[in-house]
Parts: sequence; C-alpha cells; structure tokens
Amino acid sequence: MKSKPTLRSFFKKKEVEYGKETKLEKNDFLALLIAAASVFVPIILGFAIALGAFIWLFIQFGPAIALLISIIVVMVVTFIVKFVKKDEG
Repeated sequence: MKSKPTLRSFFKKKEVEYGKETKLEKNDFLALLIAAASVFVPIILGFAIALGAFIWLFIQFGPAIALLISIIVVMVVTFIVKFVKKDEG
C-alpha cells in the first residue's frame, strides 16, 4: 500500500544525471510558453502604460508637475502594496 507523498519529499533534492537529456511530453513546450507569457506580458504592459501615463503628464502639465504626480502615485501604490502584504501574513 502506497502512502501519500509528504511535504518533506517535495523539497528533497532530486538526483540529476549529467549528460542525460530530459524528455518533454507532447505539450510541455507550449505550456512553458503560455506560463512565461502569462507572467511577462502583464509586466511589460504595466511598464508601457506607466511610461505612456508619464509622457502624457509631461506633455499636459510640464516636467515638474509630471514628476511630482508620478512620485505621489508611486508612494501611494507602495503604501497599498505594503498594507495588503501586512494583512496577508
């Protein structure tokens, strides 16, 4: 009778045979691409939106106000992230 794997068994270092290729299953590469896209695409879009907002602020209000508004936004977002993390743990 097989017992369930324990949490400790997941953290044990797996033995790696050097020089041996790892065989991927049929759709493993597609799954890796989808996982990478689901992580990096929102980050890239976020940077693009933030840059576009900063450029728009710069054009509309001038450099001093754009920088001031950007600093305030970063401070507010940082406060919100720290507040949410404090509530989780």
